[in-house]
Amino acid sequence: MPAIISFNVNVPDDTPFVLFGLNPMTQQQAPLDANNNTSLRAVIEYANANPETGNWNLNHYEANLGGIASQTITLDPALGTLELESNFKTGATVTLTVPMGQQTIVQDP
Repeated sequence: MPAIISFNVNVPDDTPFVLFGLNPMTQQQAPLDANNNTSLRAVIEYANANPETGNWNLNHYEANLGGIASQTITLDPALGTLELESNFKTGATVTLTVPMGQQTIVQDP
């Protein structure tokens, strides 16, 4: 069944996905980190594990970054590479800071 699935990112932390549950800040079912927050990494890791494929207009994840707009997410190299493997788009602009020796590619669908 086609679906556009949207999650509200509420922290600029680079924290991994732990479980899917109720985010107490957004009151939304979402991918959560160990602190019950929804980070961009948690959303991406969840999306990669549960891919949406097919027609882009009908099947993709959306990460609403409005709650952290204009903030910086510093990627933690200890957590490994952050890659998108599913249909995905974001809803605001943030800065991703990547440790030296790694590359960031941002591509719009």
